[in-house]
Amino acid sequence: HLATQLLDSAVVQQTERVHAMGTISKSSLLTIMEYDLLPPEGQGGGSGEKDREAQLEASMAKLDSVVGLAGVKDFVKSMRAQLVLDAERRANGLPSIGSGSLHMVFSGNPGTGKTTVA
Repeated sequence: HLATQLLDSAVVQQTERVHAMGTISKSSLLTIMEYDLLPPEGQGGGSGEKDREAQLEASMAKLDSVVGLAGVKDFVKSMRAQLVLDAERRANGLPSIGSGSLHMVFSGNPGTGKTTVA
């Protein structure tokens, strides 16, 4: 549930961001930015970049507290690093590297946490 909630929230944030830009392109519809993964303003106990970063860290800590699932945790951390790098590139006038696919398949034996994370 955690990963599904994170991605569902990111898609909502992305939709609002793209709509606010006023220019909708295939690229903007297929790109999730780092701040799309953060809680919306007013839903994280505060506002501003510092509070958003604290919320992101809290979400990552919650994921880290789940026992096992090292591959999922590594994937989420890698995705976050890619989004941060992409944001830095754009902020410095460099082209975006793209975000790739965010689709995931959770497979494994019963009781291994697939549904919890999905």
